Amino acid sequence: MHQKKIKLNILFVDSDITRKQKEELKQYNNINIKFLPKQIRNLMVIFIYGDKIAVIPINETVEMIPLAIVIKSKESAESYRDYFNWLWKLARK
Repeated sequence: MHQKKIKLNILFVDSDITRKQKEELKQYNNINIKFLPKQIRNLMVIFIYGDKIAVIPINETVEMIPLAIVIKSKESAESYRDYFNWLWKLARK
């Protein structure tokens, strides 16, 4: 990511842990981070890249039994990207 200068925009649900993660990621100039309210319950990591979406559920067993779902669909990726951009505008630093 850093070597290829890929720009990352990350939305975290606001918590002590995610605030700490933001501090750890400050060393990278290509990462922008914003926070969503604590009331939002998000138990997934979602990557949107090109015409693909990767969904990774977060739970107690994710390290023992990794699971990811990749969807290849230009329309779905555009839809997820629009949703992300809408949340990005609502989020705070």
